[in-house]
Amino acid sequence: MLLAFVAIASLTGCERPLPGPSARGADPSLPNPVAPLALVSVTDGDTFEIRDAAGHTWRVRVAGIDAPERSQPYGREARAHLAELLSEGPLRLEVRKLDRYGRLVADAFAGASDAGRAMLKAGAAWHYRRYAHEQPPPQRRAYEAAERDARAALRGLWRQPSPEPPWAYRARRRTDS
Repeated sequence: MLLAFVAIASLTGCERPLPGPSARGADPSLPNPVAPLALVSVTDGDTFEIRDAAGHTWRVRVAGIDAPERSQPYGREARAHLAELLSEGPLRLEVRKLDRYGRLVADAFAGASDAGRAMLKAGAAWHYRRYAHEQPPPQRRAYEAAERDARAALRGLWRQPSPEPPWAYRARRRTDS
């Protein structure tokens, strides 16, 4: 599958803001914003990999959501749902920043569908409120509403009696080690 790559301006407070469009062409550490990209794999419910025309592989974190880890309940289902979403049409990325792990944090659109919002609507992820301030207000409200509706309808992970948020799961695993 070929993907379109669209870089947008960085946001205030980002871990590693992206350089401006004029500098991006000279920066070999970022993918070429106009070259076609190919989907390589889906790691989990909020992360996937792409390959650029030069053969470099990039990890992409879907902005605004946090899906269960693979080892958590509903983790495999969330991964499968994201894979299905990304295969539904041409994928477009709007890169927001590079995170501390070197991943591109991006809004991902499959066809006309916002993959992050679709994951929330299906009950396959949490709205990642820790980073909600980085979302434009209309998108933030849409993500909040999508999670609220999935919770009320008991869709996806919300069928569980007390689903553990991934950030709490990761923190607990760090302290257990």
